[in-house]
Amino acid sequence: MKALVIIPARGGSKGIPRKNVRLMIGKPLISYSIENAINSLYDLDVVVSTDDDEIRRISSSCGAQVIMRPENLATDIVTLDPVIFHAMNEMEKIQNLQ
Repeated sequence: MKALVIIPARGGSKGIPRKNVRLMIGKPLISYSIENAINSLYDLDVVVSTDDDEIRRISSSCGAQVIMRPENLATDIVTLDPVIFHAMNEMEKIQNLQ
């Protein structure tokens, strides 16, 4: 059985705008989280939860599965709990676990 890794990556960051797609040493910041999870010693399903098409494209090209997050889960006031719950439920549907 695989463990599920959910990487939340919202497009509308206020502190550092577009931080997940900004380059750090030539690669988008989000790619480092994805690569670390994929290269883990454990058997993991790596999923990025996002509301942003550019983050979706980058994440897919790095080998992560992507769950598109609805608008109501992509605001400044939403905590991680409902975001993780949404992504987990979507992955269960995709893998026919419900």
